[in-house]
Amino acid sequence: VDFAPEDYKKFSQFMIACQRLLIGFFADFHYQLFHDMPPKFSSYLSELYDSFPDDETRQLMFDHFMKSHDATFTATTEIIEKDYFLPDFKLQLAEGLATLSDKSWAEKQLIACMKSWLDLRIMNVSTSDDVRELKNTVQDLSVFEDNVFLSKLDAVKQQIQAM
Repeated sequence: VDFAPEDYKKFSQFMIACQRLLIGFFADFHYQLFHDMPPKFSSYLSELYDSFPDDETRQLMFDHFMKSHDATFTATTEIIEKDYFLPDFKLQLAEGLATLSDKSWAEKQLIACMKSWLDLRIMNVSTSDDVRELKNTVQDLSVFEDNVFLSKLDAVKQQIQAM
């Protein structure tokens, strides 16, 4: 089968974008869980987001990536008993996702971040997905040592709301 040069180029760009998505995911996974290093991949998401050929493909790939990413990190951190990583990890991922034009992924991660923060404190006080309500609950239950986390949480929340 002969491909037109432009089709081959588009397919090659798509495959490169998919590989970068997977490599970034596995690198974050490895360094976060086995070397206690914070994830870096979220800072490259906006660049990677724009490398997919069209909106439909981009949406499909990022939806799949986010679901896989969430499930893998949540399950693995619970298995190896490092679930204390989850709030910071999800917050950092939300920060990277907030740079994208579609802020819905960032908002989902921000909600998951606050819920995991509350879960670690055995505070199942809210099942709401309302960002403002969760933020108020987190703020009410926080201590002085949480100030850095709260500042970053506020910054990401503002970035998401600046749609």
